[in-house]
Amino acid sequence: MTTVHPLVSATLALSLLLVGCQDDEIRVYEAPKAEAAPAEAKPAPSPGMGWVVPQGWRQVPGAQPLRVATFIAGEADHRLEISVASFAGAAGGTLANVNRWRGQIGLPPIDDATLADQVTPLTTVGGRGFLVRLAGTDLQHQVLAAILPEHGGATWFVKATGPAARLDQHGDALRSFAMSFDPSAPPAAAPDPQPAATAEPAQRGVPAWDVPTHWIATAPTSSLVAAAFTPGSDTGAQVTVTPLAGEAGGLLANLNRWRAQVGLPPVTELAAQPLTTLTVGDGSARIVDLVGGAEGTAPARALIVALVAQPGSDRTWYVRLAGPAAIVATQREAFLGFVRSIRFATPSTETK
Repeated sequence: MTTVHPLVSATLALSLLLVGCQDDEIRVYEAPKAEAAPAEAKPAPSPGMGWVVPQGWRQVPGAQPLRVATFIAGEADHRLEISVASFAGAAGGTLANVNRWRGQIGLPPIDDATLADQVTPLTTVGGRGFLVRLAGTDLQHQVLAAILPEHGGATWFVKATGPAARLDQHGDALRSFAMSFDPSAPPAAAPDPQPAATAEPAQRGVPAWDVPTHWIATAPTSSLVAAAFTPGSDTGAQVTVTPLAGEAGGLLANLNRWRAQVGLPPVTELAAQPLTTLTVGDGSARIVDLVGGAEGTAPARALIVALVAQPGSDRTWYVRLAGPAAIVATQREAFLGFVRSIRFATPSTETK
């Protein structure tokens, strides 16, 4: 195990998932997605925190929305992403946050009387906390999380979402990691986020696009994600661009995955979820537009996914905007403009 490691400021981490965390936006792989903010929570004012990183974990460079840090445990089929977030005060309370996570995996909210059955007390270097394990109907999307209130005047969250077997494999390490949190460590400096710029083809088959001026480019946390952006600072929303072969497991399966992410029930046929089309260059994109309902005090979440087929290839580019419904609504036109701007090089102009 490594020595105590200082944290960066949570405020800087708001510059940005997924999806992905992804995370997890398409069945055949796990991509990070943006985490929803705790109910009525504000970023912690530059808190400091130390921890002991479990052996074999590695920290992902670059800021992500609503995160102080991101770690990867394991490799290949055993890979799990662990997020660390911090918010001032009680961050909405344990019940609201448990219900927020339940909504993310398609479970109904619970009340105070049921909360004790959902949490396990946890003792940390900095005080007390709770460990939460949530299992929905989809065994590929379960939640393991630690809530650490009253740690340096803030509430800290350590969270992983993934298949049940993978959470079992890394569960002890996550628990030990959360127990090592020590608010006596000073905060560390973090680099300023870099502004977005127009992307140009970097390799054969990669498109160019025009990035809205208020979007901020962020480092993708998966090698499968070609680009990631946060649409403005302090929004809690994330844009990712991911190329995959074909329809990556089938449109209906992915559609139901996306519906679950915003708290909507599954559908049994594509006709139950009408898609719209958008002109992209000489072709078109299919648009999935989903808005969930609010769960308790947690804000409603929304998701827009554009499926852009690459001409002369079986590759589909999945362009995804996810976040609080109010933010997604304000970014809708900018997002659609970004999708319209996508342009693929012709075979004669592609980099050889």
